[in-house]
Amino acid sequence: MLHAEGNCDAAGAPDNDCLNALIQWMLGKTGTNPDEPRGVDALHRWSWSDSLHSDPQVLPFGGTESDPIQKVLIGSNGGGLHLINELTGVEEWVIYPRAMLAMQETLMSYVDGDHLYGVDTRAAARIKDVDGDGIIEPGDGDFVHAYVAMRRGGSSVFAFDLTPDADAGLTDATATGGITPAKLWSIEGGVTPEFGQLAQSWSSPKVTRINTNTVLGDGTVAVQPRTVLIFGGGYDPGQDNGFGADAVGNAVYIVDADTGQRLWSASGPGNCEGMNNCLE
Repeated sequence: MLHAEGNCDAAGAPDNDCLNALIQWMLGKTGTNPDEPRGVDALHRWSWSDSLHSDPQVLPFGGTESDPIQKVLIGSNGGGLHLINELTGVEEWVIYPRAMLAMQETLMSYVDGDHLYGVDTRAAARIKDVDGDGIIEPGDGDFVHAYVAMRRGGSSVFAFDLTPDADAGLTDATATGGITPAKLWSIEGGVTPEFGQLAQSWSSPKVTRINTNTVLGDGTVAVQPRTVLIFGGGYDPGQDNGFGADAVGNAVYIVDADTGQRLWSASGPGNCEGMNNCLE
């Protein structure tokens, strides 16, 4: 069940009628007034907010050089991460991370106020094609993973598995379906252990390979390559009203791309020599 903050939870417990109306609105089955159902074609309202800083990320899944099968991944300030058919422009699905559910009631209420931010950075992609044939085949061990930060929308970093379904057989560039997204892991700044200095996640994760010390089954340590994400600690919103020492954000993180485990970080206070604007 969707559990958003606000009037739907005014008494500390979910209001089922309110929540159901909100879900219908998120699915596009009602207009901005939940008491006026519009059916499945609620085209009188915008179902997609602006993508201010989330540039489209084109993901190749196969096909041929002359007829490639590609999808476009892009975030929006309505709180969604959207997958678009590159050839037709049809939206195949949208993911709303849990951190974005609380803003949906505000959007549905259409109340004037400050601009709202959701998933507002460019996703980073990691694509593994084991046999190098240009086709993502899960049976071969191929996969597509996406890593998404939020910029002004919050302090989280998310990882999603966008590998085609085992029986999808993606062969038609115009067809939709065949990719069922699954969450791999998430990091919430200030909440997830060892990420206390992660502020608004303005830094889009960078996928790379580094050598790390790995403890083997026999207790010995070996240097092994590992795929990681590197990202900065983000932006401290306390700076909105004037420049000062950062309370959060003055950090650099390296995490395991498969698990989100923190492998290394540098941050203040007392551990940020050479970093500007650190707490002392």
